[in-house]
Amino acid sequence: MKLNKKKMLNILYVYISIILVLVFFSKTIYTFSLPKVSVAIPTSGTLTKELESNGIVSFAETADIFSTVDGQIKELYIKTGDFILDGGLIAKCEKQLSNEEDMDAELGFTIQKIKNEIRSIMLEKTGLESEIEALNEKSSTPLIDETLPLELHEIERLISQQEESLHKSQVLYESGTIPKADYDQEIEKLNTLENAKESKQKQIEKQVQDNQQIYGNNEKIRLNLQNQKKIALAKTTLAIKKATIDLQEAELALSKAMNHHVEGGVIKGEQGGIITAVEKQKNSFVSLGERVATVGLYNTSFVTEFLCSKGEGKFIATGDEASLIINGMKGQVKAFVSEIRPEGENLRIKLSFQSGYFKGGEYVSIKLLKQTKSYDVLVPNEAIIKEGFNNYVWVVRSKNGTLGMEHYSVKVKVLIADSDFGYTAISKGMDFIEPVIIGKDKDLVLNGRVNQMD
Repeated sequence: MKLNKKKMLNILYVYISIILVLVFFSKTIYTFSLPKVSVAIPTSGTLTKELESNGIVSFAETADIFSTVDGQIKELYIKTGDFILDGGLIAKCEKQLSNEEDMDAELGFTIQKIKNEIRSIMLEKTGLESEIEALNEKSSTPLIDETLPLELHEIERLISQQEESLHKSQVLYESGTIPKADYDQEIEKLNTLENAKESKQKQIEKQVQDNQQIYGNNEKIRLNLQNQKKIALAKTTLAIKKATIDLQEAELALSKAMNHHVEGGVIKGEQGGIITAVEKQKNSFVSLGERVATVGLYNTSFVTEFLCSKGEGKFIATGDEASLIINGMKGQVKAFVSEIRPEGENLRIKLSFQSGYFKGGEYVSIKLLKQTKSYDVLVPNEAIIKEGFNNYVWVVRSKNGTLGMEHYSVKVKVLIADSDFGYTAISKGMDFIEPVIIGKDKDLVLNGRVNQMD
């Protein structure tokens, strides 16, 4: 009887051992069938923002060289890239005599008339500014996007410049110096700017009309009146600029008339440096006060510019440091962001720097690196899953199971604060640090078990 009891116990032990072995192997086999995932532990710290571009080096300061005589250039002593000293010889001219009589008296009358016109327009401008200021005090509601008047003002400035350029082109065309196609091109540029001005004014008027629908009748009247005053102010500003140009031209013409007895002379550069542009050729005609060349002032101060999208450059601020690299130069040159100017959907970034290596015109590679503020949660970029307008990460959450620790995949919706080329900052969605999944060998199931690889 005792023998049978002992035999039964042995059989029971064997049975239990077999059951345990089968359970172990079934768990092992099941584990091997689970998705294998690699994970990373979130960290905290800063992101590194990086932007690379290219630019051309130019002088930070330039000076135009104007003709001091009126005539034909017989000798031209410079070309682009030449170095000149202070007072360096630029060209030798033969004077073209003027035969018009009483020109100085007529021009003097014209100058006085233009000055009176400017004085009258400035009084009108002052009155409009006072009226606009009074209208602003009645309501803090913005009439239009504050950038639109600035853009309109910029267009008007370009129109003023183009009118001056067109006037010069007309003189050159009538003298046979440039072909009609070039002259027509200048006219087309002016027409384009005028159309842009009209479009911008219509845009302003449309914004005003849209805003007028939001506010009451009294506000409508105020906004409409304010808009009319601002448009009138812009017109007076443009009129002042145009009259100023007319005044400068008349004074220049008077100066030429008063010096018509000078039969010849030389043109010299007042400041030394590197010639960056030559606008006249030998045997061409030049007027008194007309630009002949441009010189870069050689004081080791330079600038370069590049264009980037607003999204790429949103982290850049004035004063940020950048590195410049040029082929054949050892090391890097340190530069600083001196100006950020919007151009449509892009940003034009100007960098300023000092170096004795450059002479202007060099092609440089530009690199900006900037550390962001510190973030509490940073995860590798490969952990981020984009679905439409939402962002998610898969995290691994663990708990004790029957035969040990079990790991489960959980999909978490997160809000992204910022990112760089390696990491993404999470501002919401992960309240505590837990492993994030950065790699898997098969599709994951929500709240499904995974095989976490160490």
